[in-house]
Amino acid sequence: TNYTGASVTVNRTATNPMPRPAVEPDTTGRTVVPGGGARDSLGPVPADPDDGVTPAQARASPSKAADASAALLVAPLPTPLVESSSAQFAAHRQSVSAVAFADPFTLVSAGNDQMVRVWDLGGPSEKTCFRGHSGAVTSVAVGPGDVVVSGSRDKTARVWRLGGTACEKVLMGHTGWVFAVAVSHDGLSAASGGVDKTLRLWDIATGSEQRVLSGHEDTVSSIAFLADGRVISASYDQTLRLWGHDGTVECSFGGGRIGSTLAIAVSPDSVCAVSAGADGPLRVWDLESGVSAGAL
Repeated sequence: TNYTGASVTVNRTATNPMPRPAVEPDTTGRTVVPGGGARDSLGPVPADPDDGVTPAQARASPSKAADASAALLVAPLPTPLVESSSAQFAAHRQSVSAVAFADPFTLVSAGNDQMVRVWDLGGPSEKTCFRGHSGAVTSVAVGPGDVVVSGSRDKTARVWRLGGTACEKVLMGHTGWVFAVAVSHDGLSAASGGVDKTLRLWDIATGSEQRVLSGHEDTVSSIAFLADGRVISASYDQTLRLWGHDGTVECSFGGGRIGSTLAIAVSPDSVCAVSAGADGPLRVWDLESGVSAGAL
């Protein structure tokens, strides 16, 4: 899959509709302009006016955004053994900030144009556009029961449903931008985190706030649920925290020595987690002991 600027390109083959991506140089002929979008034969893509603001500047001045670039690139698919077709989605009018699969042929994307869009990759075509956020959408997560949760710089998270068009719940409580969202494995709960340094748990059915988890000393940048309903969070404070069902920290990882953590993912069996940070390495963590199991 290749995302350039605010567009999405999907390569498909008849014999293998969803081949595994490979890390290869971009061969689309597009030129990525740092902070200024991407250029191709169709002309320049307008730059996001918030580009070029660092996370530190964003925390110091919530009136500005923290985009590293107006272009989001994912490695292209490997050359298929049979002739392939290509489809390009170009509906987002500003940079694409997050993507998530709902199923092998349904993709959800979020962008700085304040929109959440649902795509049919088999078509290909846009199925739905969710409107409601009043700020750039920074994150999106999909869960069981066709649940979609989005987080935004408007300080809210919102609950949507695949197949619908209207926002079902507005999750209000954060005092700063929401940078991360996640949906539990059973689809009943959501988690959000952001600039206010808190992690908040929500009941998806009612939209009520279940718990506020405090302890991080900087922006909560990424969240993931474990299979048993516990939550792990990553932060710019250079730590990861595993939260128990009672809202207390069961384990803290990193000890402030791993750089600002930007993303985290949990293995399907919830045995380990992988974090990605500003210092470069991917770190693997044993969730039972809290000890690093290695780095990539």
